[in-house]
Amino acid sequence: LIELLVVIAIIAILAAILFPVFGRARENARRSSCLSNMKQIGLGMMQYTQDYDEKFPAPGNTAFDCEFRNDDGSADKASWRQKIFPYIKSVQIFICPSNIAGGSNFPTDIGGAAGPAMGRSYLINANLNSVPAAAGVRGISLASIEESATRIAVVEGSYRDWAETQFNPGWTADLVDRGYAPHLGTMVSLYCDGHVKANRPGRTATPVNQWGTGSGDTACAAYTGANAINCPNPQPNPSAIMNAVDKRFN
Repeated sequence: LIELLVVIAIIAILAAILFPVFGRARENARRSSCLSNMKQIGLGMMQYTQDYDEKFPAPGNTAFDCEFRNDDGSADKASWRQKIFPYIKSVQIFICPSNIAGGSNFPTDIGGAAGPAMGRSYLINANLNSVPAAAGVRGISLASIEESATRIAVVEGSYRDWAETQFNPGWTADLVDRGYAPHLGTMVSLYCDGHVKANRPGRTATPVNQWGTGSGDTACAAYTGANAINCPNPQPNPSAIMNAVDKRFN
């Protein structure tokens, strides 16, 4: 009996040691899959910019009837994911295997019930807008981004409401609704030069602000319109949001 209890105790100790290791291995595999997804999104976005005068697809969605002003003066309504979907051709690319809450499907994201439903695992940086809403929104150009390797274009997010598809560094509500770091405390980000990286959330806000300016942040008051994404100074809103996400997942 004593020998049996000793064996059981040893098995229990080994299980306590190995199960967390197995869990981390599974999450590392999911992070690799998410990095691959984001790389495909980046390739689709870069192909889009080559076809549209080196301009990014504008942030927005069809649920709020956002109008996207075209260069010829016409307007249409679409999300950024609808814009790059022809280059990707897979709705699964938009769903991270770790993002259960954010991976829901809303058909309105791509033009109503007639279009394919798309997942919500990834959000575009709202600072990729350049034109005021009254004139319709237009994505900014590659040339207008001064440090593209340090500016986030798309990030992981867990927002599920309507067909929202963007992350605005000026909205403190994002702290609760959208900040997401499921991969052992890291979140996958796509940068404006096309490379992808898994970061601790707090490191995207300081020492270099990788988001650009947001409403209520005075440190970058001079950075507006197409230049909003270029503000390098750490600001209260992005820092508070990302540090809070860090605490939630680390």
